[in-house]
Amino acid sequence: FATVEEKLGSLPDLPRPVAPTELEPSQDGFRYVALRGAVEKAYFKIGYHVPEERHPDTPAMHVLGHLLGLGRSSRLYQNVVERAGLASAIGLMEESGLDPGVLVVDGVTEPADLEKTLIAVYDEIDRFQREPVSRADLEKSLNNVQVEFMSALESVQGQAAIPGRFEALGDYQWAETYPDRVAAVTPADVMRVARAYLGFEQSTVLTYLPGDTSGPDRSQEGALGDRLRAALPLADRLDPPEGTPTSAPDGPVASAQAGSHLRLDRDGPGAGELQSSTDPRGTTYIFRPNAKVPMVALAAYARAGIRFEPADRQGLGTLTTRTLIKGTATRSNDELAEELERYAITLVPFSDRDTMGFYVEATSRELPRALDLFAQILLEPSFPEAEVERERTIQ
Repeated sequence: FATVEEKLGSLPDLPRPVAPTELEPSQDGFRYVALRGAVEKAYFKIGYHVPEERHPDTPAMHVLGHLLGLGRSSRLYQNVVERAGLASAIGLMEESGLDPGVLVVDGVTEPADLEKTLIAVYDEIDRFQREPVSRADLEKSLNNVQVEFMSALESVQGQAAIPGRFEALGDYQWAETYPDRVAAVTPADVMRVARAYLGFEQSTVLTYLPGDTSGPDRSQEGALGDRLRAALPLADRLDPPEGTPTSAPDGPVASAQAGSHLRLDRDGPGAGELQSSTDPRGTTYIFRPNAKVPMVALAAYARAGIRFEPADRQGLGTLTTRTLIKGTATRSNDELAEELERYAITLVPFSDRDTMGFYVEATSRELPRALDLFAQILLEPSFPEAEVERERTIQ
């Protein structure tokens, strides 16, 4: 704490950015948009709104996502690709942060098979709303979700980045309790969140089809929606599920009762507990000492991502972080790069929807030097005009 405070304590106490608070209204009906262009296959995406990262339903949504579309044993791959042979490729992406996010299924099929493929995909999604998953399938998904999360903690950078990101989202302790929360997910939880968030009328389909290049076409929305409704059992015609939480918990997240699943090793030789401290300006410092590895990783997060940017300055966060490291008042871009590499110091900028900041990694011996350089980048950036224009062109 003392070393970091000494090196970074002179950072100015600036007003915290205020993000827009207006959220997208709830979707009340099926949507369809078609694009056409110079392609031979039919490409499709089916999107749904999902809750924010710290919502109580998020662990169950992650488990559902694995069961549905991640991996060769997922239902979409096995039933739509392997058995039915309708899609040549299929996958799933789920992302959220401070705000509600999205779950998107995307795939590739033959144009003549597009509608049959959409019906097959929707039917697999609908099955989660009608039938509880087996214990064996649930166990497989729980293990994979936990392993993916804990694999990110294998590096010192991951051990810094994950608590830092969750603190930026509101509570670093969520990272500590996440594996236990995943282990507590039940078949009933999977069915409940499937019915709460993956109903047919909550979905949006985007297709990219062969043909003359054209802009978005919504003219077939009603007709396609009617044909899909007629072909599917659609569990979301049933009464809505009860007991679905609607917002993130306030304050630290209470740990769920863990089952016989993987656990974070917080008591191994040389490993320490997470420690936190907040300075008078409101900056939170989170540490986890580990005497086994003579390396230090620092992840600096600020709530200043895309959601905080003015509408007429989209991309400002990425441009700022990438040009911050292009020179300071006393070091040119080349001199800064030379010094970082000479002492094997890694300094990587990032910017996403909710946050922006830097990852810094160095040997324990070079930590004071790394913090000196990091502080100078933040306090005395030169923003060379040529470098700013080069990065602007890249973006």
